Amino acid sequence: MPRFVQFMHPGPEADPNGETRISWNTGDHRRKFLKSGGTRLDENREPLRGDIVFWGEWEPESKVVKRLETKLKGGPFPRYIYKPYYVNPKSDENYKNKGLQNTDPFVFGGPFRYSLCQQPHYPSLRNLEKGSVILFGSRIDGRFALDTVFVVSDDVEYNPQNCDALLQQDDETYKIVTVKPILAQMGDANNKTCVGKRNPETLRSYWSATYDKRERFGGMFSFFPCQAYAEDSLGFTRPTIRMRGLISDKKSQGIKNTECSSLGEIHDYWNKVVEQVTRKCSLGIFAKMPTESKVNTEQQ
Repeated sequence: MPRFVQFMHPGPEADPNGETRISWNTGDHRRKFLKSGGTRLDENREPLRGDIVFWGEWEPESKVVKRLETKLKGGPFPRYIYKPYYVNPKSDENYKNKGLQNTDPFVFGGPFRYSLCQQPHYPSLRNLEKGSVILFGSRIDGRFALDTVFVVSDDVEYNPQNCDALLQQDDETYKIVTVKPILAQMGDANNKTCVGKRNPETLRSYWSATYDKRERFGGMFSFFPCQAYAEDSLGFTRPTIRMRGLISDKKSQGIKNTECSSLGEIHDYWNKVVEQVTRKCSLGIFAKMPTESKVNTEQQ
């Protein structure tokens, strides 16, 4: 049966390590308030294309678009707006020796993807049926704050000792920023996010259902809360989701896993999430794939 999963991941905002940029993350996972070309839905669920801003995970390099200062209540509001890009590490040794973090979930360039995080610890995450809904978020000020809704559409199984399924089926950018860091982490038992010595027999890489009517699953699609970008924007706080029995405000890590009796039941839950998100945000359904930079300089 499909599952409704509250998925907790670290919530702190990433801090730049330079005046104009932030380098590829080698520490704990962080969120960034990102600016990107993309597509969001209007109040009638019609697509609007243009620059958007949203909270998400992007562990490679980013340019600091703007530093934000706000005294608005109801935060935390973002302190920076980042534009994502990446510098190709190229050699496998660079990934391993530098401890480059992977970006997972990955919401750029098409269907969202989710391939590793917490799967070694929770067997249920390795066996999600189509139509399952994952709410990726963090505990912020004692509440569950959402950044990504992932509706499972398809998947491929892979073995930690043989990741050809990942390397063969994904585009080059995804391989560089997610798959290759995962491969480097497989043999490092000291890395907090890796499989290490806890290697299960199999893991699973998931693709999401998209807004395209032909690609939805039971009418559901994946999205991230977003807003249209404006020069005077102060950003927005991650929307909090309240659902009795399904969402726990006490959890700061791990997952809360609810098995649903039918696709109709999980669709009702998905609708309630959409309703809460759209009180303050648009539904982001596409973010442009970040581009490669040949040189990592302060002038980028």
